[in-house]
Amino acid sequence: MTKLTQKGVVTAIQRMRGNIWAAARAFRVSRTAIQHRIHADLEMQQILTDEREALCDDAETALVAATRDRKPWAICYLLDTIGKDRGWRCNPITPQ
Repeated sequence: MTKLTQKGVVTAIQRMRGNIWAAARAFRVSRTAIQHRIHADLEMQQILTDEREALCDDAETALVAATRDRKPWAICYLLDTIGKDRGWRCNPITPQ
């Protein structure tokens, strides 16, 4: 079995942008093995959180760009999420 060193796992997490499954595949181990290794190390947990936060930041940047380009899907998504506190709703909830 492959030794999951802190340096190796951190490198894989960063290279795979926080995707644990992809990091596990790089080591040829199960997703669970990587998760257990990360769970045992607070520094690796923080690195995983940071990578996932950076990915969300990238997605938000792309959403803002699509909204500025007046893409209807982006406008509706933004209003349905961020704008909901203002009463916006692009996709009305239909009674069942």
